[in-house]
Amino acid sequence: MTMSSSTKIALTSAVAGILLFGGHAALQLRQEDRDLREAFANETALLGRSLKVALENALRDRQLEDIQETLTELEQIDPSLDVFVFDARANLRAESAESDPGALLSMPLLATAGVTPCVQWNETLPEGRLFMAWLLERDGGDTDGTLIIARPLTRLLTDLSATKKSAMITMASFLVVTILLGVFLGHVYVQRPLSRVVRAMATLRSRGTSELLPAPANEIGAVASEFNALVQALREANEHLALETDARLHLQQGLRRVDKLATLGQVSAGLAHEIGSPLQILGGRARSLLSAAHDPDRVRKNAQILVAQADRITRVVEQLLAFARRRPAALTEVEIIKATGAVVDLLGLEARRRQVHLELTTEPELPPVLADADQVQQVVLNLVSNALAATPVDGRVSVHLSRSSLSEGRAAVQISVSDTGGGMSEETQSKLFQPFFTTRPSEGGTGLGLAVVRSIVTEHGGAIEVESQPGQGSRFVIDLPIDGPVGLQVMAS
Repeated sequence: MTMSSSTKIALTSAVAGILLFGGHAALQLRQEDRDLREAFANETALLGRSLKVALENALRDRQLEDIQETLTELEQIDPSLDVFVFDARANLRAESAESDPGALLSMPLLATAGVTPCVQWNETLPEGRLFMAWLLERDGGDTDGTLIIARPLTRLLTDLSATKKSAMITMASFLVVTILLGVFLGHVYVQRPLSRVVRAMATLRSRGTSELLPAPANEIGAVASEFNALVQALREANEHLALETDARLHLQQGLRRVDKLATLGQVSAGLAHEIGSPLQILGGRARSLLSAAHDPDRVRKNAQILVAQADRITRVVEQLLAFARRRPAALTEVEIIKATGAVVDLLGLEARRRQVHLELTTEPELPPVLADADQVQQVVLNLVSNALAATPVDGRVSVHLSRSSLSEGRAAVQISVSDTGGGMSEETQSKLFQPFFTTRPSEGGTGLGLAVVRSIVTEHGGAIEVESQPGQGSRFVIDLPIDGPVGLQVMAS
């Protein structure tokens, strides 16, 4: 489980505080120990000096009973105090009641110490002891014995333990308060503002826009201010993009109108040329009939020419009407191999008549295509017919079906028609799909077949390309999307 940033900050602050606070507390405890020991020693030293004077006076006056009486009275005042009086030969002269002489066994040479008073702390004994020793001196400076006072450290250790306990409680309280306060402040000032920023970013990513965030005067506020600036810039960019999109749509509509006018002009020019030439021939032959009505052979010849030109005009008009009034596509699931194979079989006789080898190859198990079966067959019919017409004797026309994909990643089926004819120049290819443009006017070509092909392919959401070079044949490639064109109604098969 991931730890939140506020918790990490709180724990880090707590650890840092414990290190600082613990170090300070350790120094304070050490100082407190020194102070308590110093006060304890001073208090004992004050008592020892007073007792030393009293004992020296009693020894000088040879009043040994007064020594024992003094120790007894001192025992009544402080029962925890042990007092020992030794003579110059280190023999015990007097001691307070209930004293423990065995404690002195851990104090070698104490009675003969040359320093007055001699101080030694011994905490190995039960409850610990402070030992202080004074030399009892005569008036001449000679040593008359030794005074030793042993005090238990119970009160001192109790005070130190209470101080340590207080320090531990203070440190624990500091740790708990620091963690809780750090987590709370981290949640209020760090985690909650950052959560708002994260939610706003998610909204911006999913919807493309977001509400502006409050920006307090801190680092989180700086992040929120930058985010608000980003949102504002995106809004302005979206508005600018919307304006550009509208302008582009208007421009496209204008270009389509211009394109329609240009196409209409091309169709009109082609129609004028395709019909104008036969009409001129009709007029000339009609006038020839008027001048040669008495010549049956000439009349018959002119009549045949009139019929041929009239048929030509009729054919042009019918193809033009078919191009202009083509019915909407009736979409069904078309087995592309079956539909294409039917066209290839139909044109097999024409291929044999022209002595051209016609073949169909396919990838196995091609998926059905959502399309208009009649229009797909019309496309294949036009392309194969043009390929047969462009291929010389003993040439080859190949139709190949395979899987492919369109530029937007949609799955498609590809129809490829290639020939071994004379090929086309780049100029011819640039005019190939224009209405009434044909490379076979002498063979009765009207120039509407490839225009119809491109129109059908476009309506099906597909794409058509031409690959050709002079002397190397031509190849037409059509890609039809498997799921059909967008926006056309699917009809029951």
